[in-house]
This record gives sequence, C-alpha cells and structure tokens, in this order.
Amino acid sequence: MFTVYDSVGFRLREMNLGGQPVPITEPEAAAVYDPTGGPLVIRQGAWTFAYDGKDSGGGYLPTGVYAMVFDNGIGVSAGKVQVRVTKATEGIFVAAAPNPVGPGMDRVRIWWSGVSAGARAEVDLFALNGARIRSFGVAESPLTWDIRTATGAPVANGIYWVEVRVVGTSEKAGFKLAVSR
Repeated sequence: MFTVYDSVGFRLREMNLGGQPVPITEPEAAAVYDPTGGPLVIRQGAWTFAYDGKDSGGGYLPTGVYAMVFDNGIGVSAGKVQVRVTKATEGIFVAAAPNPVGPGMDRVRIWWSGVSAGARAEVDLFALNGARIRSFGVAESPLTWDIRTATGAPVANGIYWVEVRVVGTSEKAGFKLAVSR
C-alpha cells in the first residue's frame, strides 16, 4: 500500500500496489517535486514506483511537505520518503483593466501571470448566479473582452466572475469584474 499524508498526518491518498511486497527500506525520491511536470519517481535499486502527484479527489497536491509511506501489507512500514511539493503554477494572479468598466468603455483586458511556461489557460465569464455568459476556451494573456455575451449581445450592468483555469492542473483563480455603462 502507498499512502500520502500531509504535514499534520491527514491521509490524502491511498493506492494499492497490486498485492506485491514492496522491496524497499530507504526509498529515494526528489526532495522537491512539481506534480505538473510529470510523475514523481520513487526507487530503490531496480524497483520503481511512479506517483502522479494527486490527492484522492484527483487534484494536484498544493505546495507543502508530504510523507509518502509504503507498507508491505503485513503492517510493517517498508519505507518512507518526505517530499516538498512546489508548483510552477502556484500563486496564479489574475486581473482586469479597467475594473470597473464604466460608461463609454467597450473593452476590458484580462491578464494572468504565475502560469508555468508553455501552460495553457481557459477563461470563462459568469454572472453571479452561476450562468456562463462567455467562454474563451484556451487563451493567451492578455485577453481582450468586448464586454459581450457569447451571442454577441452587450452584457447588462452588474458584477461578473472571471475565472482562469490552467489546463491539465487544478490551478485556477478568479475575480469580480463590475460593469456599469
């Protein structure tokens, strides 16, 4: 059994290793790991195990220190590694200008930073009731929005939620954008 624990001992994920005994006592792994860059390879001699860096819910582990424990199936710990997870996408920052959008304005620029090189982002705009009013799919920063819905109609005055999601990760960030024209 392979189990991941956070720094206070909370179990985040447990994986069955297929019933095979784990032949390690002092596993080796990178001391610092970015789960968005591929699996973490843990090895002892010729034996290897690749961990995808995700918790039981499928999201990438946030930045922090984790204990990764192998159990040989008879209640005796076969090995333990401690890994610091850091992500290139940690701390994504999103903003817009102008915000609020005032009278006579017909465009707003939305930008984001803190996304790792080569990462793609999807941008969606929602009314505060949760209705999606516009989706840009995969986009590059900065994005210019013409303050119109997906059908081309001007949006009504109000508050909107802008969400930027990094493709292939659980990283996302958002903010409120006010429109008063």
